[in-house]
Amino acid sequence: MPVYALTVAKDGPKLRQLTVEDCVIRRSGDVTCSGSNEKPWCGEGRIGVGFDRNGRADLRAMTLDVFCERLGLQLDRPVINKTGIAGMVAFDLEWVQDADMSTFVRLTG
Repeated sequence: MPVYALTVAKDGPKLRQLTVEDCVIRRSGDVTCSGSNEKPWCGEGRIGVGFDRNGRADLRAMTLDVFCERLGLQLDRPVINKTGIAGMVAFDLEWVQDADMSTFVRLTG
């Protein structure tokens, strides 16, 4: 089965890595969203593709394993984390998919 692999560029990772102290652990019964002036929920992030096939991911405190799992649901095949990066990260990602499913990606920290 074809897959995409998320890897680290040859000049190394440039992602902002977070610790549990950088986010709030959600407990059962928590229904409010974290605000922009507050710490994000641990595991918080949004990933989606619009009708125009433009994709966006806004990760505030998520592991790359979870990110790959969710991104694979938006693409035409699974995504495997081959970065070796453990723990939570924060970044924004934008991509545009062509009709033939080739993808342009821009990552910002």
